Amino acid sequence: LIERGTQILVLDHHEINFENGEYATIINPHHPECSYENKNISGTGVVYKFVEGIDKNEGVDFHSRHLDLVAIATVADSMDLKNMDNKAMINLGFKEIKNPYFKEYYKFSQRLADKPFDAMLVSFYLAPPINALIRLGSKEEKTELFLAIAGAIKPQPVIAMIGRVKSKQDRDKTPIITRIGLNLQKQEGSLSHAAIMTEVPAHAAKSLTGVIAGQLTNLYCRPIFLYRKDGNDLVGSSRNINNSPVKNLKDFCIESGLFNWAAGR
Repeated sequence: LIERGTQILVLDHHEINFENGEYATIINPHHPECSYENKNISGTGVVYKFVEGIDKNEGVDFHSRHLDLVAIATVADSMDLKNMDNKAMINLGFKEIKNPYFKEYYKFSQRLADKPFDAMLVSFYLAPPINALIRLGSKEEKTELFLAIAGAIKPQPVIAMIGRVKSKQDRDKTPIITRIGLNLQKQEGSLSHAAIMTEVPAHAAKSLTGVIAGQLTNLYCRPIFLYRKDGNDLVGSSRNINNSPVKNLKDFCIESGLFNWAAGR
Protein backbone atom coordinates (compact mmCIF):
# COMPACT_ATOMS: atom_id res chain seq x y z
CA LEU A 1 0.00 0.00 0.00
CA ILE A 2 2.81 2.39 0.83
CA GLU A 3 4.41 1.70 -2.54
CA ARG A 4 1.09 2.61 -4.17
CA GLY A 5 1.03 5.91 -2.32
CA THR A 6 -1.71 4.90 0.12
CA GLN A 7 -1.56 6.44 3.60
CA ILE A 8 -2.24 3.93 6.38
CA LEU A 9 -4.01 4.91 9.59
CA VAL A 10 -4.18 2.47 12.51
CA LEU A 11 -7.00 3.12 15.00
CA ASP A 12 -6.68 1.32 18.32
CA HIS A 13 -7.22 1.74 22.05
CA HIS A 14 -4.61 -0.56 23.61
CA GLU A 15 -1.53 0.74 25.37
CA ILE A 16 1.44 1.35 23.07
CA ASN A 17 5.15 1.92 23.63
CA PHE A 18 5.92 3.71 20.36
CA GLU A 19 4.66 6.82 18.55
CA ASN A 20 4.27 5.83 14.90
CA GLY A 21 5.24 2.84 12.85
CA GLU A 22 7.43 3.07 9.80
CA TYR A 23 4.47 2.54 7.50
CA ALA A 24 1.48 3.87 9.42
CA THR A 25 0.13 6.71 11.53
CA ILE A 26 -1.18 5.59 14.92
CA ILE A 27 -4.46 7.05 16.20
CA ASN A 28 -4.68 5.98 19.81
CA PRO A 29 -5.62 7.72 23.09
CA HIS A 30 -2.37 6.36 24.59
CA HIS A 31 -0.23 8.03 21.94
CA PRO A 32 2.25 10.44 23.60
CA GLU A 33 0.91 13.33 21.52
CA CYS A 34 -2.77 12.57 22.16
CA SER A 35 -4.41 14.98 24.60
CA TYR A 36 -7.74 13.14 24.72
CA GLU A 37 -8.46 12.60 28.41
CA ASN A 38 -10.36 9.31 28.21
CA LYS A 39 -7.67 6.63 28.06
CA ASN A 40 -10.25 3.93 28.84
CA ILE A 41 -12.24 4.35 25.65
CA SER A 42 -13.10 1.25 23.62
CA GLY A 43 -11.74 0.57 20.14
CA THR A 44 -15.21 1.24 18.76
CA GLY A 45 -15.20 4.53 20.68
CA VAL A 46 -11.91 5.52 19.03
CA VAL A 47 -13.43 4.88 15.59
CA TYR A 48 -16.55 6.82 16.59
CA LYS A 49 -14.52 9.85 17.67
CA PHE A 50 -12.44 9.66 14.50
CA VAL A 51 -15.54 9.63 12.27
CA GLU A 52 -17.04 12.42 14.37
CA GLY A 53 -13.99 14.55 13.56
CA ILE A 54 -14.35 13.82 9.84
CA ASP A 55 -18.05 14.66 9.99
CA LYS A 56 -17.32 18.03 11.58
CA ASN A 57 -14.82 18.86 8.85
CA GLU A 58 -17.27 17.81 6.13
CA GLY A 59 -20.34 19.39 7.74
CA VAL A 60 -22.25 16.08 7.87
CA ASP A 61 -23.46 13.70 10.57
CA PHE A 62 -22.92 9.99 9.98
CA HIS A 63 -21.34 9.11 13.32
CA SER A 64 -24.33 9.65 15.60
CA ARG A 65 -26.45 7.01 13.85
CA HIS A 66 -24.06 4.35 15.19
CA LEU A 67 -23.94 5.49 18.81
CA ASP A 68 -25.85 2.36 19.87
CA LEU A 69 -22.93 0.22 18.64
CA VAL A 70 -20.49 2.37 20.61
CA ALA A 71 -22.56 1.89 23.77
CA ILE A 72 -22.77 -1.88 23.28
CA ALA A 73 -19.04 -2.17 22.54
CA THR A 74 -18.07 -0.04 25.54
CA VAL A 75 -19.92 -2.39 27.88
CA ALA A 76 -18.96 -5.59 26.06
CA ASP A 77 -15.24 -4.74 26.19
CA SER A 78 -15.45 -4.05 29.94
CA MET A 79 -14.47 -0.40 29.74
CA ASP A 80 -14.68 1.79 32.84
CA LEU A 81 -18.40 2.57 33.15
CA LYS A 82 -17.69 5.22 35.80
CA ASN A 83 -15.75 7.28 33.27
CA MET A 84 -17.98 10.23 32.37
CA ASP A 85 -17.12 10.11 28.66
CA ASN A 86 -17.97 6.41 28.45
CA LYS A 87 -21.06 6.93 30.57
CA ALA A 88 -22.33 9.66 28.26
CA MET A 89 -21.88 7.50 25.15
CA ILE A 90 -23.64 4.59 26.86
CA ASN A 91 -26.59 6.66 28.05
CA LEU A 92 -27.08 8.23 24.63
CA GLY A 93 -26.56 4.98 22.74
CA PHE A 94 -29.02 2.96 24.79
CA LYS A 95 -31.76 5.54 24.31
CA GLU A 96 -32.48 4.14 20.85
CA ILE A 97 -31.16 0.85 19.48
CA LYS A 98 -31.03 1.30 15.71
CA ASN A 99 -28.82 -1.57 14.60
CA PRO A 100 -30.95 -4.23 12.84
CA TYR A 101 -29.00 -7.19 14.23
CA PHE A 102 -29.27 -6.16 17.88
CA LYS A 103 -32.88 -5.06 17.49
CA GLU A 104 -33.75 -8.48 16.09
CA TYR A 105 -31.69 -10.31 18.73
CA TYR A 106 -33.56 -8.39 21.43
CA LYS A 107 -36.90 -9.45 19.93
CA PHE A 108 -35.78 -13.01 19.10
CA SER A 109 -34.71 -14.03 22.60
CA GLN A 110 -37.61 -14.78 24.93
CA ARG A 111 -35.26 -14.34 27.90
CA LEU A 112 -34.98 -10.62 27.12
CA ALA A 113 -38.68 -9.89 26.71
CA ASP A 114 -39.12 -8.14 30.06
CA LYS A 115 -35.61 -6.71 30.41
CA PRO A 116 -34.51 -3.15 29.66
CA PHE A 117 -31.78 -2.68 27.06
CA ASP A 118 -28.96 -1.65 29.38
CA ALA A 119 -25.41 -2.51 30.44
CA MET A 120 -26.57 -5.57 32.38
CA LEU A 121 -28.34 -6.99 29.34
CA VAL A 122 -25.28 -6.44 27.14
CA SER A 123 -22.89 -7.98 29.69
CA PHE A 124 -24.89 -11.14 30.37
CA TYR A 125 -26.85 -11.78 27.16
CA LEU A 126 -25.53 -9.93 24.09
CA ALA A 127 -21.76 -9.96 24.55
CA PRO A 128 -21.11 -13.60 25.61
CA PRO A 129 -22.44 -15.19 22.38
CA ILE A 130 -20.38 -12.78 20.26
CA ASN A 131 -17.34 -13.50 22.41
CA ALA A 132 -17.90 -17.22 21.87
CA LEU A 133 -18.11 -16.78 18.10
CA ILE A 134 -14.91 -14.73 17.98
CA ARG A 135 -13.08 -17.40 19.96
CA LEU A 136 -14.53 -20.58 18.42
CA GLY A 137 -16.26 -19.62 15.19
CA SER A 138 -14.94 -20.15 11.68
CA LYS A 139 -13.85 -17.32 9.40
CA GLU A 140 -17.10 -17.70 7.46
CA GLU A 141 -19.22 -17.49 10.63
CA LYS A 142 -17.41 -14.37 11.79
CA THR A 143 -17.94 -12.80 8.37
CA GLU A 144 -21.66 -13.56 8.58
CA LEU A 145 -21.88 -11.87 11.98
CA PHE A 146 -20.09 -8.79 10.59
CA LEU A 147 -22.45 -8.64 7.63
CA ALA A 148 -25.51 -9.04 9.88
CA ILE A 149 -24.40 -6.21 12.16
CA ALA A 150 -23.68 -4.10 9.06
CA GLY A 151 -27.21 -4.78 7.86
CA ALA A 152 -26.03 -6.54 4.68
CA ILE A 153 -27.74 -9.87 5.41
CA LYS A 154 -30.78 -10.96 7.42
CA PRO A 155 -29.96 -11.35 11.12
CA GLN A 156 -32.21 -14.31 12.02
CA PRO A 157 -30.00 -17.13 10.64
CA VAL A 158 -26.93 -15.53 12.22
CA ILE A 159 -28.68 -15.26 15.59
CA ALA A 160 -29.47 -18.99 15.45
CA MET A 161 -25.91 -19.81 14.39
CA ILE A 162 -24.31 -17.75 17.14
CA GLY A 163 -26.53 -19.47 19.69
CA ARG A 164 -25.20 -22.85 18.58
CA VAL A 165 -21.60 -21.68 18.89
CA LYS A 166 -22.27 -20.33 22.40
CA SER A 167 -23.81 -23.66 23.43
CA LYS A 168 -20.73 -25.48 22.17
CA GLN A 169 -18.46 -23.15 24.16
CA ASP A 170 -20.50 -23.86 27.30
CA ARG A 171 -20.25 -27.61 26.73
CA ASP A 172 -16.49 -27.38 26.16
CA LYS A 173 -15.60 -25.20 29.14
CA THR A 174 -17.81 -26.72 31.85
CA PRO A 175 -15.84 -29.98 32.36
CA ILE A 176 -12.55 -28.01 32.26
CA ILE A 177 -13.71 -25.65 35.00
CA THR A 178 -14.90 -28.64 37.05
CA ARG A 179 -11.55 -30.38 36.67
CA ILE A 180 -9.60 -27.27 37.67
CA GLY A 181 -11.83 -26.87 40.73
CA LEU A 182 -11.21 -30.46 41.80
CA ASN A 183 -7.46 -30.04 41.33
CA LEU A 184 -7.48 -26.90 43.48
CA GLN A 185 -9.29 -28.73 46.26
CA LYS A 186 -6.59 -31.41 46.23
CA GLN A 187 -3.77 -28.84 46.51
CA GLU A 188 -3.32 -28.02 50.18
CA GLY A 189 -3.58 -24.30 50.88
CA SER A 190 -4.27 -23.35 47.25
CA LEU A 191 -7.57 -21.67 48.14
CA SER A 192 -6.22 -19.75 51.13
CA HIS A 193 -4.20 -17.21 49.14
CA ALA A 194 -5.31 -13.76 47.99
CA ALA A 195 -4.88 -14.87 44.37
CA ILE A 196 -4.98 -18.23 42.63
CA MET A 197 -2.46 -19.46 40.07
CA THR A 198 -3.23 -22.80 38.45
CA GLU A 199 -2.61 -24.78 35.28
CA VAL A 200 -5.21 -25.23 32.55
CA PRO A 201 -5.47 -28.81 31.23
CA ALA A 202 -3.34 -29.35 28.14
CA HIS A 203 -6.31 -30.53 26.05
CA ALA A 204 -8.26 -27.30 26.63
CA ALA A 205 -8.47 -25.06 23.58
CA LYS A 206 -6.28 -21.96 23.89
CA SER A 207 -9.22 -19.82 22.80
CA LEU A 208 -11.03 -20.80 26.01
CA THR A 209 -8.28 -19.76 28.44
CA GLY A 210 -9.52 -16.21 29.02
CA VAL A 211 -13.16 -17.30 29.34
CA ILE A 212 -12.26 -19.99 31.87
CA ALA A 213 -10.12 -17.53 33.84
CA GLY A 214 -13.09 -15.17 34.01
CA GLN A 215 -15.41 -17.94 35.22
CA LEU A 216 -12.93 -19.01 37.91
CA THR A 217 -12.57 -15.39 39.04
CA ASN A 218 -16.32 -15.18 39.56
CA LEU A 219 -16.35 -18.59 41.26
CA TYR A 220 -13.56 -17.92 43.77
CA CYS A 221 -13.92 -14.10 44.08
CA ARG A 222 -10.22 -13.40 43.78
CA PRO A 223 -7.67 -12.71 41.01
CA ILE A 224 -6.92 -15.73 38.85
CA PHE A 225 -3.74 -16.60 36.94
CA LEU A 226 -4.41 -19.42 34.51
CA TYR A 227 -1.40 -20.81 32.64
CA ARG A 228 -0.27 -23.58 30.33
CA LYS A 229 3.25 -24.81 29.53
CA ASP A 230 4.80 -23.60 26.28
CA GLY A 231 8.28 -25.06 26.09
CA ASN A 232 10.23 -23.51 28.96
CA ASP A 233 7.65 -20.75 29.42
CA LEU A 234 4.33 -20.48 31.20
CA VAL A 235 1.80 -18.49 29.18
CA GLY A 236 -1.85 -17.80 29.83
CA SER A 237 -4.44 -15.34 31.00
CA SER A 238 -5.32 -13.51 34.19
CA ARG A 239 -8.52 -11.90 35.42
CA ASN A 240 -9.21 -9.56 38.31
CA ILE A 241 -12.32 -8.90 40.40
CA ASN A 242 -14.22 -5.73 41.23
CA ASN A 243 -12.94 -3.96 44.34
CA SER A 244 -9.84 -6.14 44.27
CA PRO A 245 -6.98 -5.34 46.67
CA VAL A 246 -4.84 -5.51 43.52
CA LYS A 247 -6.11 -2.43 41.69
CA ASN A 248 -4.16 -2.97 38.48
CA LEU A 249 -3.33 -6.60 37.78
CA LYS A 250 -1.07 -5.79 34.83
CA ASP A 251 1.06 -3.35 36.85
CA PHE A 252 1.22 -5.89 39.67
CA CYS A 253 2.52 -8.55 37.28
CA ILE A 254 5.18 -6.27 35.84
CA GLU A 255 6.32 -4.84 39.19
CA SER A 256 6.52 -8.28 40.79
CA GLY A 257 9.37 -9.26 38.51
CA LEU A 258 7.82 -12.72 38.10
CA PHE A 259 6.58 -12.16 34.56
CA ASN A 260 8.51 -11.37 31.41
CA TRP A 261 5.53 -9.73 29.73
CA ALA A 262 1.99 -8.64 30.59
CA ALA A 263 -0.62 -6.64 28.72
CA GLY A 264 -4.21 -5.56 29.20
CA ARG A 265 -5.92 -3.78 32.05
